[in-house]
Amino acid sequence: FMQQEYSEALKMYFKSSSKKGFRPEINLKIARCYYYLKNYTQAVQYYEKIKPVNLNPSKTDLFYYAEALASLSCYKMAIEIYQRCLLAEPDNEMLMKKIWRLHNIQFLYDDSIHFAIKEVPINTDFSELAAYPYQEGIVFLSNIEITGGVQKLNAINNTPFYRLFYSDIINDSLGNIISYEKPVLFDKIFKNKYHMGSVAFYQHGQKMVFTATAEKNKSGNNRTLQLFFSEKTENNWHITASFPFNSFKFSNSNPSITEDGKFLLFSSDKSGGYGGKDIYSSIFENGSWSEPENLGDEINSREDELYPYLMKETLYFSSNGHPGLGGLDVFKAEYHNGNYSAVENMGYPLNSSYDDFGIYIDTLNTSGYITSNRKNGGYNDNLYAFEMDLQTYPLKVEGVLKYIEHNWLDSSNLKTLSDVSLFLIDNERGIKVTETVADSNGNFSFIVPYFSKYKLQVVGPEIEGLVSFEVAKHKKVNDKYEIVIVHDDFKSTITNPTAND
Repeated sequence: FMQQEYSEALKMYFKSSSKKGFRPEINLKIARCYYYLKNYTQAVQYYEKIKPVNLNPSKTDLFYYAEALASLSCYKMAIEIYQRCLLAEPDNEMLMKKIWRLHNIQFLYDDSIHFAIKEVPINTDFSELAAYPYQEGIVFLSNIEITGGVQKLNAINNTPFYRLFYSDIINDSLGNIISYEKPVLFDKIFKNKYHMGSVAFYQHGQKMVFTATAEKNKSGNNRTLQLFFSEKTENNWHITASFPFNSFKFSNSNPSITEDGKFLLFSSDKSGGYGGKDIYSSIFENGSWSEPENLGDEINSREDELYPYLMKETLYFSSNGHPGLGGLDVFKAEYHNGNYSAVENMGYPLNSSYDDFGIYIDTLNTSGYITSNRKNGGYNDNLYAFEMDLQTYPLKVEGVLKYIEHNWLDSSNLKTLSDVSLFLIDNERGIKVTETVADSNGNFSFIVPYFSKYKLQVVGPEIEGLVSFEVAKHKKVNDKYEIVIVHDDFKSTITNPTAND
């Protein structure tokens, strides 16, 4: 148990519990093993076993019990146990926030219709996590068994060590993802003797910072995680440096770096922080990295903060200390003038009652990847692709109708097209779903009832025809449409797809 070999410890505890003179306190150890293995169902069952014998669990065990209940969405019971924890620590602000959040859990579901999330088809019965786009595909971690050679196992849960893999993405002509190619090992230099960790690319994918297990351990204890830098020359990667603040006494992991390679974020369990693992920053200037700086108690809590990711002025990260749906949730905080705003939970469905972490968001801020064990729990993590800020329906559309006499004229010759009828046609079903009239200034509005492919039929005294009409997949700040008709081409029933948003 003290060596964190929880799967082996469970076998020994179960063997001991079958003998005469079994001490009920062992159930607490079993419950902890299951909690550390993220098997929250079994953890709760064994914490329940201590009630009939009137054992007084420690504050730590009470907290784990409450956390396990929250991860199983047993929010009412979790609140009761959190409140018992609070009796022992009346000034614990983190517990107060967790209790408040579970009392108001419905708020985390309010924006769920703006998100779509689905499993990535390269997932296996092992763990896949921490996807990061690279070239025409993604690089990610997996502990899938590799045939051939000696298989080394992680003592915590008796699974293979994590390795880096790459999978090509197959897109259609519009850039939509169709499928993923069969994953292959990323590069031979990253075949660490132990665990590989998450990566981040920068400078147009020619450089990267990554996590790997230290080559030696700290005074007989488990090996630490460290950060390394690598550069691609021709077709091969070469390790160029290690982070100067690596240590055999604590772990540095989960790096995120700006495109210019000058600002690094990472997670560390070094002493002097606010909790288990905190997020730190370091700046590269004058040829060296600055002393890591803790991001402070606005971001870091008494528990773990992991997998930071900086997108422009927004910091995303995962935490089980800030209040959420259970387990690790993804949060964000805006960065302004050297300070971070209040932390905001990203809500369902990006978050679940299980562990959700390792977020990546594209530069358009509309889609990305996330890791979650929501499917099977435990250490069986899976990759998910998501889209956010999706358009919702029914949707009110407003715009102005204009026309131009000849297609060779420039926009200064645009004129208002007024007093004509507009019919919204569902192109897939071939039916008219709504109609409206452009006023004397060419302004119009109508309701789009649901998502589909549409066309607009414009009918006036001297004009009639069809215009393609596409509703943006993602919400925009300004959804005002300007539809321009080219009069030369738009006669009788000629189709001319010239709608501009």
